[in-house]
Amino acid sequence: MTDETEDLLYPHLKRGEKLLWTGVSEKGFYFRTGEIITIALGNIFIFAALIPGYFGVLNPILALFFIVGFLMLIFGLFTGWWFRRRSRYALTDQRAFLIFNHPISGVQVTGYPITKSTHIQLYGKSPKSVFFARSDRVTVNNVPMPIGFARIKDDDMVHKLMLDIRNKAG
Repeated sequence: MTDETEDLLYPHLKRGEKLLWTGVSEKGFYFRTGEIITIALGNIFIFAALIPGYFGVLNPILALFFIVGFLMLIFGLFTGWWFRRRSRYALTDQRAFLIFNHPISGVQVTGYPITKSTHIQLYGKSPKSVFFARSDRVTVNNVPMPIGFARIKDDDMVHKLMLDIRNKAG
């Protein structure tokens, strides 16, 4: 995995930039708040379609409700897992990289410079996430979405490395 990550990352490195760490998210299912809400709404749509059908009322609107609910349930269950499975992370002595292998658009490598003003946050239970940037997208509460390494095994070590890089940044 590390050699493959290095091969994907090599064209994006600056001269003299050293790769310090590479990793991936921990395996398994993990649900964020948005995914839980999507799953709950999907179940509501499914039951709203099935209850009238139980009493013999069938029409195309109910079928549409069922299909929408089923799709919401599937997307809520599997999208987070799918994105984490296709994501890789790398840390150099100057930047943090998110590498996403999309089946249609190909490999997307995004680098985030680590400077003195970079806000680095360790978040969650074990395995923890290390966040170091904010997205233009906002959450339901109008808070910018955090960007970082989600659910990584070496959470404390990576957090310490990033703090050291930030402190050394000029």
